[in-house]
Amino acid sequence: MDKKLTLKMRLWLQYYLDPSDPKTFGNASAAARAAGYRCSSRISYDNVGAANLKRLSPHIEKWFDEAGLSEVRLKEKLLLLLNAKETKFFQHAGMITDQVEVKALGIQRQALEMAMKMRGMYGKDNQQKYDSTMLAALLGALPVEYANQVRAALLKRIKK
Repeated sequence: MDKKLTLKMRLWLQYYLDPSDPKTFGNASAAARAAGYRCSSRISYDNVGAANLKRLSPHIEKWFDEAGLSEVRLKEKLLLLLNAKETKFFQHAGMITDQVEVKALGIQRQALEMAMKMRGMYGKDNQQKYDSTMLAALLGALPVEYANQVRAALLKRIKK
């Protein structure tokens, strides 16, 4: 690791990139708290986390590449998840009468949100700061009805 990094920066990276800790993994503010930064408010932790994300992005990108999650691989995986399907079973009197394959909208929504979060498209207080070109590309890959739901949800978050 880079010798110019402070101990807290190294700890921040460790917490931010630790998938076994759901509280800090991918959460810049929580990683700042866990790394021992002393801040007077939640907003200060958000600012420290955002600064570390920017400052340490080469280290984060290297981690993704080493974990087999290069940008190309993430896009491939994201496309698979954005098209996820599930089987719904119907029963009557305890017997399965029919099954239908449908879009797994919950999985698709979670995949989209995680991708946007990991690409830095969510900012402080979950206020979405998005690159409109990337968002349009993501939404263009979705079925129209789901893209409209995502747009509505994003607009709702922006207005909060």
